[in-house]
Amino acid sequence: MMQKVNFLKNCHQLNTKGCVSLRFSSTLGRQQQNAATDSNEQILYQNYLFNNEKKRIVTQKVPRIEKIQVDYQGQGISSSASMFMNKNLSTPLDCALHISKNMADQTVIAKVSSKDSTPMPAALPSPGQNTRLLESSSSSCEYWDACRELPFDCNIKFLNFQSTGKEDIEQVNDAYWRSCAMVLGATLNKAFKQKYSLGLLNIPQISVESGAFCYDIELDESLNDWQPTQENLVYITKVARSIISNKKKFERLQVDTSFARKLFQDDKYRLNRIASNNPNEPLALYRLDDYIEIVDGPLISNSAHFFHYVVTAFHTMTDNPNIRRVQGISLPQTLKVHHSVWSMMENRARKLVKENLPGRTEETDENVDFFKHKSIEDETKVYTKSTGQWTGDNFLQEDATIKI
Repeated sequence: MMQKVNFLKNCHQLNTKGCVSLRFSSTLGRQQQNAATDSNEQILYQNYLFNNEKKRIVTQKVPRIEKIQVDYQGQGISSSASMFMNKNLSTPLDCALHISKNMADQTVIAKVSSKDSTPMPAALPSPGQNTRLLESSSSSCEYWDACRELPFDCNIKFLNFQSTGKEDIEQVNDAYWRSCAMVLGATLNKAFKQKYSLGLLNIPQISVESGAFCYDIELDESLNDWQPTQENLVYITKVARSIISNKKKFERLQVDTSFARKLFQDDKYRLNRIASNNPNEPLALYRLDDYIEIVDGPLISNSAHFFHYVVTAFHTMTDNPNIRRVQGISLPQTLKVHHSVWSMMENRARKLVKENLPGRTEETDENVDFFKHKSIEDETKVYTKSTGQWTGDNFLQEDATIKI
């Protein structure tokens, strides 16, 4: 705790390049200003710990540069490759770039199989501890984050949204759905936490067939009776757009539970999730921009894959009005659909997803009216002033706390 106090004190005192200022406008109310400051200090501290742990792990795992052999089997001999990459430094995305930039841009996740039966690291070595190993057979395959370092000689297959094979398709879809849910958590955190308390309870395991990805949250008590309007959903979707804009990487860091507890020491909801994990098993953390999440991987390589993305619903649990299931829907760049089809999909995604609910609800299985609500996405598009036409890939963004 002393380390955290000293870190935050230094952030207030320093105002040099590379240090984030924590001063806020005097027009904010004192209570909101304190809440905003606390929230930003927590984000700064978590990213400070994340960066330091990442450096420590790299230093310990890579005392010197060693080479590994990564083999890729393409459509033919001319498109196949055998690459010598840096052990515990090079990623599948780096390998894909050796094939072509187009291959790298399309890669969502990778399918990796070890070349031999050498045990591979399953957890991060803690200071003063030996690396714990898991047995890996030569015939085993693992679905791998595109930005996760490769620690052994392997065969690799790059998977995208046009991949064939039932299992590969399912893994790509699941990775995309999990990534969408993480973005939803980052969106809610950004939209509410400067002004309202927000508990990020859990990313439930939801099938793609359900029609919506979900994040279960606990809202501030002052919002017990709040039901989001169309305008609220449009605003929150604009916040999501500010998060997935540009090409932001999903960074993976595998840590032990003691570090995870330190990272989320002020977040009781995350601490509850950590407590449910086997203390002897590592945890996967992911970072998108400055937002850090506990989520099972793999996730997609970066936010450039997103195209359609909207937040569609907040469903209240009847046994606890603070608990909400937030839902959304998304499609990637390579699977764009006509705006009329997308509007129908949005309306379908407003229906409550009942898989792994965090509480009870009285909502019934009513038939979906695919034309009941106007499209949220249409209200976030940027239209040209001269012709009134949508520019094709530009969306409005918001970076401030929602006003309720």
